[in-house]
Formats: sequence, structure tokens, C-alpha cells
Amino acid sequence: MLSTSRYAYNMLIEFNRDFPISTNIRLMAMYYGKPNSKAVKLFDVKFNWCDMLQHTVAVPVIKSILVEMTRSSNFPLTCPLKANYTYTIENFIITEEMLPPYAGTCNFSYYMEFITKQGKLISRIDFKGSAELIPKGRKS
Repeated sequence: MLSTSRYAYNMLIEFNRDFPISTNIRLMAMYYGKPNSKAVKLFDVKFNWCDMLQHTVAVPVIKSILVEMTRSSNFPLTCPLKANYTYTIENFIITEEMLPPYAGTCNFSYYMEFITKQGKLISRIDFKGSAELIPKGRKS
């Protein structure tokens, strides 16, 4: 944890084969209010990595995640993703702005999956954490 409701993640990723241009990415986020409560899905979207590089993402929370991914990683802005190359993510920051204001104190999960055109899972990255969203003007 960097500070209240700010988390930084680091990781190294190396794929053992090139990803075809048709590779899709699925981003999903969920939050859990009280212990043992049912998860609330914030979003669950699937898009083609190569297409996304050429078009603007309209959903603000997804756009902020992709902007942060671009800022903090060496993932290429071209296709395809290459095999036997170490991709790094350094100081990927998850902030309270990436959660809805009504979430309050919660646990959250972000998932990023790489999927073939046929729907087969290639890889999955999980980000999990806990946050207390403090109303503006109130000190923690």
C-alpha cells in the first residue's frame, strides 16, 4: 500500500509463444462490501488487444486502467505480443478513483485474461486488494 486507497503492483510476464493478432483481452472488476457478501461486478468487457491500440476506450474506469497499464509497463503499442520477451509492469497504481464512489470500505478484484479467438484461456492476471474510500474533506 502506498497510502490510503493507493496500491502499487509490480510483475514480470513472459509468454512462451507469440500471441496472434486475434488475441482478445478480458478485463473484469468486482468488489465485495461486507465479509461473506456477494460480489458486485463493476464491469466485464472483452476486446481485441490490437483493435484497442487503434481506438479510444469510452468507459472511464477501463480507460484509466489501460492508461495506467501503458504508463507502468513496456507492453507494446503495436501487435502482436511476442514470445520469449520479458514484459514488465512497474508501479501499476490502483486508486480509489478506479472504484465507484458508493463502494465504501470494500475488497476488490481486477482480472485481466488473454483469450484466443476460439475462447481458450491463455493467461490470467489477478489484482486483489482492500480499500476504504474516505469522503472528501474527512481525514482518515
